[in-house]
This record gives sequence, structure tokens and C-alpha cells, in this order.
Amino acid sequence: MDDELEPFHFLATSCQYDAKHDDSARVVVLPAWRQADLLTFAQQTNWVIDTGLREVMLLLKGKTFSELAGEQYYYSGGSLREFCKTRDELQSQVVDDCAAVENDQAFQLIYNYGGDKAKSQMDRLRRHCIDDCTNEEHYMRRIHWRLTVDSGYALRRLGKNISMAKQLEIYTYARSIGAGFHGVAFELLLHSAVQYRKSVVLKMREGSVYEKIEIRVPHIACGGETEKECLACLITLEKDTYWHPDYPFFYFIDAVTTCEAFRSGIEGSETVVAYIQVTISSDFFSRKQG
Repeated sequence: MDDELEPFHFLATSCQYDAKHDDSARVVVLPAWRQADLLTFAQQTNWVIDTGLREVMLLLKGKTFSELAGEQYYYSGGSLREFCKTRDELQSQVVDDCAAVENDQAFQLIYNYGGDKAKSQMDRLRRHCIDDCTNEEHYMRRIHWRLTVDSGYALRRLGKNISMAKQLEIYTYARSIGAGFHGVAFELLLHSAVQYRKSVVLKMREGSVYEKIEIRVPHIACGGETEKECLACLITLEKDTYWHPDYPFFYFIDAVTTCEAFRSGIEGSETVVAYIQVTISSDFFSRKQG
């Protein structure tokens, strides 16, 4: 190779790069990894060993590879760099990043989720998404770019104080692109609906004992940061309370509440305790029955 320097054909830089109006270079975006792609990466590499999660899988024999990767994605979002860290290092990083964001910044961070680049610490929590990863044009045209918080942990921590309308907007966008944070956005929306509305009506699936349930409780509680603490909350749960765990991996339920249950064709309702599991999967029940 000659000693002369040759012009670059591709230059990777941060999202802080500003192309000048007369710049002949073309700016393209490298979007966040999707959860399914990170799972594929993990399966085809030594990821489970490098992250120290192989010991977790051996210790917790019921824990699947897919579940471990999903839990890792909950903290990392679509950052491959973060996804490849050890669990302790990853958790510490995202907790510190969230703690460094002031309340007014948190509102701006979530509220302006679709905007352009942000300032200060918040860019550590937001990543670019595009509308269609199979369309080459979407990597080059800013109209198809979105900056969003895609870490489930960060979204849960910073998104508690935003309006339902904005939560719905984030959920709708996440659903439209099949984002991995779609499920967390949906769960946050449900909890907010119970908190801010006088009542929430949930229709039951076909074949259920009840046609629908109506949640209208005066007390909302969120607590339990470990499995043990969540179980303690269930034991001491008060009447007329909607409780949801503060521990994202609590098994089998996402909320417990007293509610009014209605049978098809029968007037009146019954007061029952409902165990709610939030899912965005359309074939969840068919898998359960199969």
C-alpha cells in the first residue's frame, strides 16, 4: 500500500456530528439493535459466558437462554455495547445514568422522544430507531429517524410522571416498529390508566368465566424491589388496592387488584381479586393451552 493517505469511504462518529450545508458527505444513522437481533447475536457468540450469565443459567435451571437475553435487554435497550456487559456492570451503569437525569430533564427526555439530538446526560439513555430497517432510504432520511429511550428500566423509571397521552404516543410508535420496549410501554400505560381514570374496563378472552372486569379502586400502590419483597407485599395487600411490583422480573403477575367482574347475560357484578399478567403477544393463550 502506498504511503499516501487516501480519502475515507466511511466514517463512524457520534450523533453529535453536524453536517454542513455544503458538506458532500452523506450522514446515515446506525439504529438501535432490536431485541430479536440481539438474541440471535447472543446465541451465535460466547455472549452468555462473557457476561457471566452462564453461571446464572446453571444455578437457575428453569431460566432459559431467551429469558436471560430478555432480562439483559430490559436494562441495555438496543445498545450492543451495553448488552455485552456483565449484569452487575450493566445494572450499575443504567441506574447511574437515570440518577444523573434531573426531573425536568426526565420530562424532556420522554416527552421529546421523537426529536433531534439532546444535550447533556440524556443522550446516554436515548438511541435512534428507524421506521423500517429493511428500507435503505430510512437510514439516510431524518424524517424516518426517532430518538427514544429503549431501555425498559430507564423508561419505567423516567416515564412515571408523563401524561397518559404521551405514554400512548410512545406505545403506539413502539408497536408500529416492533420495538423491544413495546411491552414495557404497554404495561406503563395500563398502570397509568388505572391511576388517572375513574375506572378501567378490561374485556376477558373468549371462554372466560366473566365477560369483563372493571377496575375502580381508591388506592394505587407500587412496591417490592426483589422477589421476596413482592411476596411480602402480596401477603399484606389491603382491600380496594391496585398493586403492581417494582421488580420487573416478578414471576406470573404484573398487578393484583380487587375489581368488579361481570358475567355475560347476568345483571350486577361480583367483587373478585384479579391477578393481571400483561402481554403484547397475540398467541400467548394459545401457547398456554397447547
